[in-house]
Amino acid sequence: MASTSNQSQSFKLFTSLRIRIRDILSESIQYLQNTYKQSRTVFTAASPFGQILIVLENLSQLIFYYIEDSITELNINEASRVSSMYSLSALAGHNPSRAIGATGQIRILRKSNIKPSSSKVVLNNLFRISCENNGLQYVIELPQDEVRLSLVGTEVPIIFNIRQGQFESQTFTAKGLPFESYQLGVPNNYYIDNFLVNVYVNGERWIKYDSLLDMPRNAKGFIAKTGITNGLDIYFGNGSFGKIPNTGSTIIVEYLNTDGAIGNIKTDDPRQVRFSFIDTGFSTLGEDITMSDYFYIQTVSPPNFGVDPEDPNLTRLIA
Repeated sequence: MASTSNQSQSFKLFTSLRIRIRDILSESIQYLQNTYKQSRTVFTAASPFGQILIVLENLSQLIFYYIEDSITELNINEASRVSSMYSLSALAGHNPSRAIGATGQIRILRKSNIKPSSSKVVLNNLFRISCENNGLQYVIELPQDEVRLSLVGTEVPIIFNIRQGQFESQTFTAKGLPFESYQLGVPNNYYIDNFLVNVYVNGERWIKYDSLLDMPRNAKGFIAKTGITNGLDIYFGNGSFGKIPNTGSTIIVEYLNTDGAIGNIKTDDPRQVRFSFIDTGFSTLGEDITMSDYFYIQTVSPPNFGVDPEDPNLTRLIA
């Protein structure tokens, strides 16, 4: 028993509990000096032993930093990262509000003295345009999949709704399980538009609901919430509340990445807001048509009502 105690004492490295890396490094050098009867100059940065100790010191600092950071970010009152605050509030039952893209209205007018190669131009839904004032992208929201603009005859101007942001999508395969959920890995989850999220199951668009209890029996619906870890979380039902996607079904989640309040343009004169085309139109035969050759954009209502993500201090208070 005594020999075991003496043996453990001979291998004891630290004489007391230390909380600073420098103290741990100093005791390590002192232990090596006493054990191997070496001078302290052997353990400088110019020697191999010293370099090894420096590397171990840096690794120890990173380990302690990771532990401290993990503990801090798990407390919503002390967390410094917005993603941590949103995640903790989501676990507490609160769905943090994400950014909302700025909306406006435009007209696409036909230029004079044109020689069209087709009678009509087809524009698809979510057609992209660019604002020359702030350099941001906007999309045209249509109530249907496409709209056709006439290149000949009497022109009937149409007012289009636009929203700031860029559409992205991710694809998943259904497992056929109750309460199936999918996480969209997006770093800046709070800049996914709070409302514009579409889900397609085998090409069919499903309805978005606010709560699981709002979903009727076997209804083709889903719930979209700010991600617990990051990105966006999509939830499906269990049969009694909402339909379970069939095993092997292709699930496409479409969402809008927006810049929030930056997309707003404050002006009393809509004519000062200028837009240009990004995407091309199509003829009735499927040929690409450069929109700027035949049309120009007139601003009816400058983009406005864009909102930044929920304030972290408000999130802490609610959660």
